[in-house]
Amino acid sequence: MKKIFRNIKTYGSVCAPCATLFAFILCTNLAMIGPASAKGFLTTGKFTSPPVGAISICKTYSWACSPKSNGHTIALSELNRVNRTINRKVYQINDHVQYGVPEKWTLPSRRGGDCEDIALLKKLELIRKGVAPNKLLIATALDRKLRPHAVLVFRSDHGDLVLDSAHGKILAWADTGYTFLRMQDPSNPRKWQALLRGGVANSKRVYVKSRGVAAISPYTGAKSQSRSRDRRPTLDR
Repeated sequence: MKKIFRNIKTYGSVCAPCATLFAFILCTNLAMIGPASAKGFLTTGKFTSPPVGAISICKTYSWACSPKSNGHTIALSELNRVNRTINRKVYQINDHVQYGVPEKWTLPSRRGGDCEDIALLKKLELIRKGVAPNKLLIATALDRKLRPHAVLVFRSDHGDLVLDSAHGKILAWADTGYTFLRMQDPSNPRKWQALLRGGVANSKRVYVKSRGVAAISPYTGAKSQSRSRDRRPTLDR
């Protein structure tokens, strides 16, 4: 569990309200938020601060925060092509190596870029192809290994699809296995909204240790096993 909180804080310094909400969910066993959105759209919560590296992107790239809703439809095959082409084209390099800072949100350089840089490039390319900017939303998450990550979310008519730098296949958000933390607000992408959907946020069982540190066990649908202190599963190892 320490790893979860460490990575939430690491990725763009998630705001205190978001971290507090996450702790509240774990400690009160209310992890299932918005079950009706499971296969549709990422339902957002309250407004929150943007990731630290994203604070200046609206000033640097006006298109990245445009609320315009006019645009053309795009075929899934074209989305796949853009996703795979950019993943193949951009060499992945982290900000510390390239710029000497923990976080810098910018379009990829000649050297390459990291996940949020790649998400920005995909957003730009799809806007150039006529997709409405407010249907292209950058989101931060924890991946299946609880590592900080950023993706581009395409808001289709039937649900949110994820364009991911980690692989070429486009998936519905609920099928990624990611824990989504926050996302640009569709009505005003200059603002960000808290999410806490999917991944560990969907866990059904919560154990609270004697020190008050919550440990979470993913729900598998199987019958409960022994709950002895030594055998109970956790994610804070």
